[in-house]
Amino acid sequence: MSLGRAPGVDIEVTEEIIEQSTRRSSSHCMIAEAIRSSFPLAKAVSVDIQTIRFTDPSKRERYIYLTPRVAQTSLVEFDQGKKPEPFIFRLRSGQTVSCDRTHSRNQKNPSKPQMRVPKGGTSNSTPEIVGGQPPPRVGGRREFGLRSFER
Repeated sequence: MSLGRAPGVDIEVTEEIIEQSTRRSSSHCMIAEAIRSSFPLAKAVSVDIQTIRFTDPSKRERYIYLTPRVAQTSLVEFDQGKKPEPFIFRLRSGQTVSCDRTHSRNQKNPSKPQMRVPKGGTSNSTPEIVGGQPPPRVGGRREFGLRSFER
C-alpha cells in the first residue's frame, strides 16, 4: 500500500468554537473542533502540546503534525481557564502512517520512513515523513505538565 502526503490544512479557531469546546480534553478542545470544522473527513482527532493527529478513513491514513507555536500557546491558555483570542494556523509537513492493522505498532518490521520535501519546497523546507512509526502518545487528558508555561 502506497501512502500519500499529509495534506496542508488551514485551521480557523473561531470565537464560537472556543465557546463550545472542552478544556483539558485532547479530542474536544478548541483546536480539535476547529480541525473537524476545516477538514470534515477527519476522525479520531487528538491534540496535545506536541502533536496534532487525525485520520482520513477514506484513504486509511493517519496524519501527524507538530503543533504550531500559536496553537501551543493558545492551548495552554485555554487549559488554564483563560479565553484566547480567535486565531488561524496552517498544518503542514506532517507524517503519514497507515491505519491498517498490518502496519501498526505491533508489526515486527515497520515500513522504513521516507523523507520527502514538500512540492515546491527548497532544500530549507521541512521534510514530510511518509511511513514509519508515529511518535508516542501520552494519554488523552492534558491536565498535567507545562503548568508554568507562559508567553
